[in-house]
Amino acid sequence: MVMAMLLTTQAAYADEEARPAKPKKRAEKVDAETAAKAEEAFHAGRKLMTKKSTLDEACATLERSFDLQERGDTLLNLAECHRRQGKTATAYREFEEALDYALSADFKEAIEAAFVLHAELEAKLSTVSVKVAAPVAKLPKLVVSIDGKPIAKKDWGQPMAQDPGPHTITATATAHEPFREDIVLGAESDAQSVVVELKPSRKPDPPPPPPPPPPEREIPSWVWPVGGAGIAALGASVATGLIARNAGNELDDICGAERLECPSGYNFGTTRRRELVTFGLFAGFGVAGIGLIGTAAGGIILSQFTDLDVGKLPVTVTPLVASDTGGLLFTGAF
Repeated sequence: MVMAMLLTTQAAYADEEARPAKPKKRAEKVDAETAAKAEEAFHAGRKLMTKKSTLDEACATLERSFDLQERGDTLLNLAECHRRQGKTATAYREFEEALDYALSADFKEAIEAAFVLHAELEAKLSTVSVKVAAPVAKLPKLVVSIDGKPIAKKDWGQPMAQDPGPHTITATATAHEPFREDIVLGAESDAQSVVVELKPSRKPDPPPPPPPPPPEREIPSWVWPVGGAGIAALGASVATGLIARNAGNELDDICGAERLECPSGYNFGTTRRRELVTFGLFAGFGVAGIGLIGTAAGGIILSQFTDLDVGKLPVTVTPLVASDTGGLLFTGAF
């Protein structure tokens, strides 16, 4: 009987202009082409609705028809399609709106069909109550939602009809951890309750302090006099070297390359000693200068790359100069 009523509603709603305007929002009258597409989808949806295997496709087709043209007969069939899918809450709301369409058109068969099915579903509705405690309700920017749709504050704690199946209740507020709870509503007359609880956000641990800057490493004071002494020693080495060369050149010029042809009366020994002594000083000062400059350079490098206080090492560096040799003398513990 109900299906017969649903099928007969098409004639009553085919003429949109003959039906009084519904108080709720209605789409404007559509053009002929759109109305034809809506009519075609309407008949296709009703045909698909006769088989369980094509029920999902039927509901989608009827939804498309209603989107093209908001007609009461389309909505009534869509509500019945959703009822067969088990979407009791969705069908319940659609039957309620279809009943309003039928009352506006004063079509008794449609009114009776919508009323009967609406009342039948009301007894089977599954509901969920989302309760928000008073302290939580006062939190700034609190948003409580079910399946991503915000719940009006007036509906907090009230049973809300929902389709059977999984649902997700969420809540967010400033400076609080987000809340989430998943539930599964039973097919008939299942009533569940969810209490929203929000915990303050845990403050993140402060970032670790930056590492202290590396200490400024001072160059030991001793490197400057040591380096200066090295430069002075190199200068002395150059001077004595020139003297030694001059003495050698003099002997070559006077006594020959082999130094065996010295003229009588020439003081060969004095010139030869000057050559040897100054050459020894040249070598000694040169080695000492290089050693002192190297020691100073090493002290600078060590002071910048290690924590070793080179200036405190008990080491003494002394130039060693003799008539036939030269060098550095290192004394101490190292």
